[in-house]
Amino acid sequence: MQKRKIEMLKKRKEDAENLRKEKEKQEAQRRQQELQVMKEKQRMEKKKKAEEQKRREEEEQRKKMEGGLDRILHSLTKNVSAPDITACGIDLNPARLRLLAKNLSENTSCRSIDLNRKGLTDEDGVSLATMLEKNQGLLKLECEGNNLGVQSAEKLGEALRKNQTLRSLNLESNNLTASGNDQKGIIKLAEALQVSGNDASPSVEQLRRIDAVVQRRSFDDLLRYGRSPGKKVTCLMLPEHVMDFFSDY
Repeated sequence: MQKRKIEMLKKRKEDAENLRKEKEKQEAQRRQQELQVMKEKQRMEKKKKAEEQKRREEEEQRKKMEGGLDRILHSLTKNVSAPDITACGIDLNPARLRLLAKNLSENTSCRSIDLNRKGLTDEDGVSLATMLEKNQGLLKLECEGNNLGVQSAEKLGEALRKNQTLRSLNLESNNLTASGNDQKGIIKLAEALQVSGNDASPSVEQLRRIDAVVQRRSFDDLLRYGRSPGKKVTCLMLPEHVMDFFSDY
């Protein structure tokens, strides 16, 4: 009888301990969930403030605009722009570039735009990528000699998977791999360009070889691709030091 009583007491103690641990676990999970909710709320508030700041900047720039850019934006909005547009002689800060990208998003009258040597940054590259996801009229985008980096390459690669009209993209003389230290963006572009020239995505081995090449060389020169009906890619022009690599495809 005494032994049975001891066992019952022991079991009650174990049950109480297990219950305590379970409550502690549930409390820890509750606190973790509250923390995640708080972090998400802070993230959304930060994002909202950033978007509001961008809208204010764009509105300020819109009020200050006159001359060339103002006429370009107006013609893009009305879908009566010239087929070939150049930003030569126009100052393009991030807010103005966003305005240009937004007006291009739904436009079909502009077929080619020259943004060469405009001091574009990764922030601008993201804006252009967002535009390309929606645009259905642009055939040629020139972005030579800017400061587009890894993030731009990544976002442009993602955008090119959705865009079905762009046929020429010039990213010559940009720092797409952070001086050869980061290949994520160029791999995204390679996947989107589908270097084999058909509807199949590059194989794992192909991507490994691409990665090996860009690790050996700084891949911040010319990147162009062309499209024609029935094929995603018909021509991929690259720096001379990587042309042999792609010649097998």
